[in-house]
Amino acid sequence: MRLEINNGFLNLHEALADQGEEILKHVDRVAKDVEFSHHRTILVQAYGKFKKALSRLQTALTIKDIGRRNDEITASRNMLFDALADYSNDQLLEGISPAAYLRRRECVWAIEQAIAMTFQIQSDFPAVGSRLVELEQIIRQDATNIISDIQEADELDFIFPEILRIHDHDLATISAWQSHVDWYQTLDVKELQQLAALPAVDETVLETVRDESKIELTKPPEYVYYEKAQEQSHFSAIRDSLLILIDSDQRSKAQDYIVERAALENLSALTIENLQKATPLTISNLDYYFIIRDESLESEEEDVEMANSN
Repeated sequence: MRLEINNGFLNLHEALADQGEEILKHVDRVAKDVEFSHHRTILVQAYGKFKKALSRLQTALTIKDIGRRNDEITASRNMLFDALADYSNDQLLEGISPAAYLRRRECVWAIEQAIAMTFQIQSDFPAVGSRLVELEQIIRQDATNIISDIQEADELDFIFPEILRIHDHDLATISAWQSHVDWYQTLDVKELQQLAALPAVDETVLETVRDESKIELTKPPEYVYYEKAQEQSHFSAIRDSLLILIDSDQRSKAQDYIVERAALENLSALTIENLQKATPLTISNLDYYFIIRDESLESEEEDVEMANSN
C-alpha cells in the first residue's frame, strides 16, 4: 500500500477508504477515546504536581532557617509552574464546551493565585503585584473567550451565573489583594514594625462574625439576577451583557454606537454620562434595539429600491 505518513503517523482514513463508512466512524471514535485518555492522564499528573507543591509549601513554612525555607518555597513554586504549563496547554482545550473550558481555566487561575502567594510569603511584593495584574488579565480574557463561544440557551443558563460570580467575587478579591500589596509597599520601616507587632486576630471572633453574617437564601444571588434578566431581555442581549461586564472595550464600543444612533433620532437622554451609570444589561438591550432598528431600516430601503426598479 502507498500511504501518506504525516508527523510520523499513518493516515488510517486513506488506508481503510474501501472498508465502509462504519469502519471509518469506528476509527474516529477510537482516536477520540485515545486522545481523551491521553489528555486526562496529563491533567491528572498536573493536578498531582499541584497538590504536592502545596504540601511542600506548607512544610516549607515550618522551617526556621530562612535560607532553607526560601529554597523550599522556590522549589514549590517551580512545581506550580510545571503544573501550570500542563493546564495551560492549548491542545488540551481544543473542541471542549464553554462549561468545560471554564472549569479547566479555573484550575489555571487557582495555580496562578498559589504562585502569587509564594512570592508574598517571601515578601517579594513587586512580583506579587505583577502576577496579580497578569492573573486579572487572564481571567478577563478567558471569560471573554467562554462567553463568545456560547451558542445555546442551556450553555448560557450555566455560564451566566458563573461569570457573574467570578466578576463580583474573584475579580473583586484580586483587586482588593492588589490594593493591599500597593499599600504595603508604601509603608516605611517603622510602620512595618508596628504592623508586625499587632496581635493576631482571634479565630473565635471570626467564627462569630461568620455565624452572624449567615443569610438564608433559597438561590444564590447570581441565579436570581439571571432569572430577572430573562424576564427583561433575550438570549443574545443577555449573553452580550456578560461581555460588556467583563470587557471595558466592549462596553465602550456599545456606548459609542448607542450615542451615535440616539443622536440621529434626537434621543437626548442617551448620553455617554448617563450610559456610564447604566447596567451592562441595559447597555446590551439598547445596543440590540438600535441594531434591530438599523436592520429594519435597511430592509425597508431594499424594498423601496426593488419597487422602484419594477
